[in-house]
Amino acid sequence: MDIDDAAGGRIRALRTERGLSQAAVCGPGLSRSYLSLIESGRRRPTAAVLHLLAGVLGTTPDHLATGRTPPPTPTEHLLVFAELALHNGSAQTALDGFTDALAVLSAAEPPARDGGRHAELRRRAALGHARALELLGRLDEAADAYDALWQDTDPAGVAWAQLAIDICRCHRDAGDLDYAAAIGERALAGFESLGLTWSDEAIRLGVTLAGVYSRRGDLLRAESLLRRLIALADELGTPLARGSAYWNASLNAARRGRSDDALTLAEKALALLGETDRTRNLAMVRDVYGMLLVERGRVAEGRRELRTAYAAARDVAGASDLGHCLNNLAAAALADGDLPAARVHVDEAMRLPAAELDTALRAMLHTRLAGVLLGEGDTPAAHRALDEAHALLAASSTRDVRAWREIAELWERQDEPRRANEAYRRSLEATGLVPHRPATSSRPRPAAGP
Repeated sequence: MDIDDAAGGRIRALRTERGLSQAAVCGPGLSRSYLSLIESGRRRPTAAVLHLLAGVLGTTPDHLATGRTPPPTPTEHLLVFAELALHNGSAQTALDGFTDALAVLSAAEPPARDGGRHAELRRRAALGHARALELLGRLDEAADAYDALWQDTDPAGVAWAQLAIDICRCHRDAGDLDYAAAIGERALAGFESLGLTWSDEAIRLGVTLAGVYSRRGDLLRAESLLRRLIALADELGTPLARGSAYWNASLNAARRGRSDDALTLAEKALALLGETDRTRNLAMVRDVYGMLLVERGRVAEGRRELRTAYAAARDVAGASDLGHCLNNLAAAALADGDLPAARVHVDEAMRLPAAELDTALRAMLHTRLAGVLLGEGDTPAAHRALDEAHALLAASSTRDVRAWREIAELWERQDEPRRANEAYRRSLEATGLVPHRPATSSRPRPAAGP
């Protein structure tokens, strides 16, 4: 057997990757002192030692000897194809593949000494299964799948923070903001209690929690947390951590009606996330940026950014993200006087599964529909759409300055001062600067949602 000079380094790297100590891989015929000499490059391992180590580390003797990757098993082939399908946005195909892989792995007995390879493949399949469920909009199932993985993960590791983000995101997108906040707070407190070094994932966990606060209407609390996270991200210096923090700070500023700050922060986030491979994140921050340009009167430029964002999101995003993109495309088309395009975007958004869209997004889509109907001259239908938007937004746990202001402006255009004033009052409350009080309008309203 040909054994190159890098064999010792490969053995050490793979042992470390598997989380095994030297004592755990040693046994008859291989002492710890001999293994230390091999890993340091001072002794060349024999073929017999390589066979022993390969069984413990879950690889082949040839890989340890030469670095050649062992051929994938049929189950690994299944996983690779499922992961490719997920990457390409074919969520159902991916789900089927991950389900098949999990069935095979669950039925098979893991080898006695495979270095944890079987468990690693099963975890990889379970994680892909959860991501496919999320992309299909099956958020409760996805959250449960992520949670099962989270409970079996070391809190000191990167994967623990990432899974906490995943669980928090699923509950957030399902509209359960209080539970999403509770998960995020528990996870962030757990991370800080361990005194661990801040990483991309830890900062993104905090950013996700801040985003939940912002959607829930705790705008000042979100801003305070984001200021701290931006300082930590700038110190860490990685584009993903910094871009995520600036992106959510932009969203929070926009919800508070501070469009100048929101635009500046979005530009920073766009530049930073452009240095990463996070296609979905980049698409969604571009969507925010495009809409902010439209609001500043740079309509043509904003529409170009929005179209680019939607084209990218269609391949990687779920219904909720696509709904936000289409809502902004419709708003930009209306601002540009392009009524036919606005109608196309609204109709496409309304065909998305309602169960996968949170209440606040559905409210915004009805506001957009009202604008289209007014442009088409169907005033009674527009009023019904505005009433529905108002009721949905009032029932939502999200408080959005811009959404209420848009409703107010549409009522004002229809010479409905009472309804306009009510929406303007709600807009002011959503800034977090004045306390919320029950509406005094005589119009019946639904009870506030969770």
